[in-house]
Amino acid sequence: MTGDHGFIGVRDDLAEIRRRSAEPWYEEAFAALEAWESGDERQETYLAARPFFYSPWDRAAEAHARSYPRVPAAARGFFGARAFDPAATRTALKGLPAPVLVISGENDPAPAPAQAAAYAALFPEGRSATVPGAHFPWVTAPREFAVTVEHFPAG
Repeated sequence: MTGDHGFIGVRDDLAEIRRRSAEPWYEEAFAALEAWESGDERQETYLAARPFFYSPWDRAAEAHARSYPRVPAAARGFFGARAFDPAATRTALKGLPAPVLVISGENDPAPAPAQAAAYAALFPEGRSATVPGAHFPWVTAPREFAVTVEHFPAG
């Protein structure tokens, strides 16, 4: 995982990805993820790696993955080497006067639950929550996701 495509967000997520090694799709998806990280931006490579971002990987998840818009130029800009100044970003986040909720799925490679907690800690009023699923919990665990979001403002 050394590419610059930001597909998994943070290169330290390999442990989170390997936790799913018992899944029947793992070998093919992992090979696709490595290919993507090495610069293979073909649509079939992108789709073959998507199971890591859903839990469970089922027909509904696959349908969402196929319909989810992928804009390579936007991704390159978002994940580009100079997209963020980490020190300036941390300083700005410390000054945000609003409650912030960072949500991760229990099987999410990025942000993994521990990462979500660390991200939330960057905000004065930040909280994190872990819900069933992975990167798209509103697809695979919509009820739990909705309850989490609904209860956020109340504390």
